[in-house]
Amino acid sequence: MNRLLKSTIACMVCLLCACGGEEKPTMDDLSWMIGSWQGISPDGQKFCEQWEKDATGAFIGKGCALSAQGDTLFKEVLKVEAIEGTPFYVATLPENPGPVHFKLKSLKNKSAHFENMKHDFPQQIIYTLEKDKVIHVELRGLRDGKNAIQELVFQKMD
Repeated sequence: MNRLLKSTIACMVCLLCACGGEEKPTMDDLSWMIGSWQGISPDGQKFCEQWEKDATGAFIGKGCALSAQGDTLFKEVLKVEAIEGTPFYVATLPENPGPVHFKLKSLKNKSAHFENMKHDFPQQIIYTLEKDKVIHVELRGLRDGKNAIQELVFQKMD
């Protein structure tokens, strides 16, 4: 009996070590974000993002919004890079004094949840691949002391 108990415990320890928690997400796990993406809001505003992988393995991007007449309303420089092994979404906007970092909090089923609770708005950025050519983006956080969500739906451009 003692030998059976020791064998059972040894097997359980081996199983726990083999299953030892989830693997940490890598940049490759986010590669579905790469490409040119475009969407149109109900009021005719056009928005776009373009992502490509650079030589370091980071994703370099840019985003913009255009009025229905084609005037530039918004521009940002984007980046997803690994900092100490953890992916961060980094947005640089002209009106901010420096880049804003959002740490990857979870990655499940091609849904990436980035978060920076110290930022004004958004505090959370969630990218979800819905089908191979549609990305749904949610910007969440407090705006004027109230919970707010801004949603964007992008189609992949070929």
